[in-house]
Amino acid sequence: MEPISFFPALLKMISALALVLGIMIGLAFLFRRFFQQTGLSMPDGAAIRILSVKHLGPKNSIMIVDILGQIIVIGVSQQQMSYITTIDNKEALSRLPSLNGASGEGKGPSLASPAFDRLTDIIKPLIQGVKRRNRP
Repeated sequence: MEPISFFPALLKMISALALVLGIMIGLAFLFRRFFQQTGLSMPDGAAIRILSVKHLGPKNSIMIVDILGQIIVIGVSQQQMSYITTIDNKEALSRLPSLNGASGEGKGPSLASPAFDRLTDIIKPLIQGVKRRNRP
């Protein structure tokens, strides 16, 4: 009986591991490069600012959001977010900072909250649409 050699099996396992890790690193590089080109990795606060939040009940609120200079009102619930309106009235826009300071609710949700995650998931396509329309 001849002794069993584990060396070929070890080489095969290490090469398979190297191949899988190489594919994962390559995909991560491509994924990162794709998101940098589409603008989804914009610096925090560069395009989106939450101006005011009014909580209506448990897990229900209305947000006033500034997206690239456009003021949008969004309703947020536990299941969904809904576009309500866009504020174009100059008088209402001029009153917004004073209303924000009077109520303590202008801080918006924390960055770790599920509402913020849902808001960014909905707003990212809006930003992409604005960028597409503004291209020459």
